[in-house]
Amino acid sequence: MIVLRQKNTNKIDQIMIKRITSKLDQDKVLDYEVSDKIPKDVISIYPDLNEVKIYVPEELDYAQYEIDDFMRVLARFVKVNVDFDKKFYIITLSGTLQFNQLIKLIEFIIEKEEFCTILTNKE
Repeated sequence: MIVLRQKNTNKIDQIMIKRITSKLDQDKVLDYEVSDKIPKDVISIYPDLNEVKIYVPEELDYAQYEIDDFMRVLARFVKVNVDFDKKFYIITLSGTLQFNQLIKLIEFIIEKEEFCTILTNKE
């Protein structure tokens, strides 16, 4: 796990990030990093339960379909919206997720793409 210096985050975000990283470490999932910038070559996720955002680089556009299919199974009543902006597909969810669902989503992304970045700032 790589944890970069965090700035401009509020306490709620830091607590949520700490919960997520401790749960992933407990599950022995180590292929992730915590950063405040969106990487250009890796799928990244902003883990706010009320407003989850997933940033998929243009080169990995096929992953948006896998994430969409997984979300249909994971949370039936949550709609997935995809927008394209500045070399990224931005996937937003219409509803809220529970903590366990968010962890399953992050683990799914890591399983499929072998790495994931957890964002500390919403951009």
